[in-house]
Amino acid sequence: MTLNPEASSNLSPVLILAYKRPDMLEGLLNNLPRDRRIYIHVDGAINADYPDVQETKRIASQFKAGRPSDSIMLLFQASNLGNLGSFESALQWVFSNEDRLILLEDDIRFHDLLFRLWTGRLNNTKTLIASFT
Repeated sequence: MTLNPEASSNLSPVLILAYKRPDMLEGLLNNLPRDRRIYIHVDGAINADYPDVQETKRIASQFKAGRPSDSIMLLFQASNLGNLGSFESALQWVFSNEDRLILLEDDIRFHDLLFRLWTGRLNNTKTLIASFT
């Protein structure tokens, strides 16, 4: 099964910035709408964070494996870019393919109506709606 190009092209894709919170990422992924492209960017580990970052990558890969191949994109950084570097890298990656997006950190929780509201506010001019905790 693949995404319907006509339907998905009208819906804002989602970019998730993840790091070392596999349980939070899993909860967020389980609550995302299934009708749009999802980009997951995981920053590289700092030594002490290695096990949690590896588990975060595993959760993201498992999520992708259960979806159509064109609906989930993953980018795992080999080294730690830090907050700003990770943010810049992720935005460059997504905006090379998309005109608009909804940006979420992995610890965000939301109501389904929020996606309809955000999607209605976005247009086709490199627009970003971000939500951070």
